[in-house]
Amino acid sequence: YNGLTLGHRDTIKADAGGTFMKRHPEECRDLIENMTAHHNDWDTSAQRSESSSSITSSSDTEIAALKAEMVEINKNLMRVL
Repeated sequence: YNGLTLGHRDTIKADAGGTFMKRHPEECRDLIENMTAHHNDWDTSAQRSESSSSITSSSDTEIAALKAEMVEINKNLMRVL
């Protein structure tokens, strides 16, 4: 759940009828299984095309630089805490 985007979290919370994280683990699993079983019923008009989902090598370089920057930020934050 924590690794989901805010939009996906909102979808799960709406389907759960409230706060997802306050439910029992079995309920959460059942809810997600039900959602994935019926994902074909959802509106797919906003899905990306294959060409828009490809990553260029320049993006890879930028991502690597951002990851390195985040590592440094986390190190500095851990020193402060």
